[in-house]
Amino acid sequence: MTDEPTRLAPCTPCGRDTRHDTLATRRVGEEVQIGEGADEVADIGRNTYLLLECRGCGTVILRHDFEDYTSSETTTRYYPPPIYRRQPKWLYSIPDSLAALFREIYASLAANAPRLAVMGARTLVDIVMTEKVGDLGTFGQKLRELEAKGFIGRLNRQHLEAVLDAGSAVAHRGHSPAAEAVTQVIDIVENLVEAVYVLPNAASDLGRQTPPRRAP
Repeated sequence: MTDEPTRLAPCTPCGRDTRHDTLATRRVGEEVQIGEGADEVADIGRNTYLLLECRGCGTVILRHDFEDYTSSETTTRYYPPPIYRRQPKWLYSIPDSLAALFREIYASLAANAPRLAVMGARTLVDIVMTEKVGDLGTFGQKLRELEAKGFIGRLNRQHLEAVLDAGSAVAHRGHSPAAEAVTQVIDIVENLVEAVYVLPNAASDLGRQTPPRRAP
């Protein structure tokens, strides 16, 4: 144990920062060669590795602190990275190809790569549209056909247009979306997939379980 046996750290299963026990600590200096001789090195920083265990669920993670002597700054990373967003419970009930792409999107969020996540969301919407209405050409044509076939409503189409435009701005115009915008994109895409693939089956199951009305 260390002189600081417990500390706050992100816990993915608990979904928040929780108190962690420090199981082990290892400190390693960081050096750089400054000359041709093997002994001509300079200390540029220090790595501190901490093995942490969540007091709530028992999950074990690794925390890596790097103290940079040249800038007097310390950076912290966790392994595995904390999940930015919890995966929906229905992820395992949708087609495997979509579920795999969703996991890549969530991994991008966890790795602090929001632009990759937004471009992935744009791709996912295109895949859903093409699967349900065919490869009609433009995004606009596919969205209109998706609405005409009853998969989405008018407001849903407007929401998806915003997602596709955000993805295009990232991919083609160098746009860097704010965190709130990224959250909105993922909210809309999750709602689309749930509405198209999950809720129809849920409604069918509910209908089978509900007793019919009695005749008057």
